[in-house]
Amino acid sequence: MYNCSISLENFRSFEVFSADFSDRVVIIHGENGSGKTSLLEAIFYVFYGVSFRDRDISSLIKNGTYYSKITLTIDDKEISAYLDRFGNRSVALNGESIARNTLRKSFIPIYSIGRDNLIDGSQSDRRRIINKLASLSIEGFRSVLSAYERIAKNKKEAIIRKDIATLTAINQKFYELYSIISRTRSEVVDRLSSIAERLGYEDMQFIYKPSIIEYSMLEEALHREIEEEKMTMGASFDVIDVRLKGIDARKFLSHGEKHYLWYVLLFEFIKDFSRRYDRGVLMLMDEAFSVLDDAKTKELLDAIMYGPEKVVYFFTTQRRIPVTASYLYLGRAYGRIRADS
Repeated sequence: MYNCSISLENFRSFEVFSADFSDRVVIIHGENGSGKTSLLEAIFYVFYGVSFRDRDISSLIKNGTYYSKITLTIDDKEISAYLDRFGNRSVALNGESIARNTLRKSFIPIYSIGRDNLIDGSQSDRRRIINKLASLSIEGFRSVLSAYERIAKNKKEAIIRKDIATLTAINQKFYELYSIISRTRSEVVDRLSSIAERLGYEDMQFIYKPSIIEYSMLEEALHREIEEEKMTMGASFDVIDVRLKGIDARKFLSHGEKHYLWYVLLFEFIKDFSRRYDRGVLMLMDEAFSVLDDAKTKELLDAIMYGPEKVVYFFTTQRRIPVTASYLYLGRAYGRIRADS
């Protein structure tokens, strides 16, 4: 059994809300607009201080009120976050103020929506997913990505200005940051390949193709980029291929099969991460089962019921799933709550 609870005050459309869960798999069931995604968003905010839906976090505060409070309890740890319309923000662990990056050394939430799929995704989707997985195990990887994005923006501006001197200087830092991103992406892709092989998917290949192999490539591309007035290589140009029996997996499998297989690999990756680094993971899976039938969904959920103790899964769904789990039903009035084990 796993003891977990959440309570909200004035968060989104919730005025007062609380629920307790006794399993590591929590199914949040309800119709559109019932607040399922808002519950995941509240958990995400506690650990990151941002929303995955809105840049303006004041939108998290219920209309007509001036503050919002979220309290999340996991076993003996009570984590609370407060924000108000006057700009006050705080987060505390067992009543003591704590920095969010310190908090994430014990628990880290991963938010994923139903369409997130490395196997079926576009190249930009694949890069984003790999970055998300890389940020789990590489301390400061998010900061590296942010620094890279800033310098990439400066580089684009220098290209438009045709400022060769600035570009030459920028490229040095650009390459330094890109090298970290490239190396980390490669490690994550290799790990996924190892997991696929371990699970018996020997015919599956994950292939990472960096757009920059050595610094000289940036020097050689400098004049071409100025002429074309755009960047031609960097983190946004890296390619991630997924092949099955040598064929692009997007062509080989059905939509449902690709989602099922990706979840199998993702959940195994998360299990490995939790065991390797002895950290808790809160998987926030929004409408993950929208393209899976009940049989495949039950297979997936049964497989994770007996995983690492420190991995907790929150799934939102519009349909009832025939599994043993903590069930939370949300009605539009946010008052009709049913939690069944």
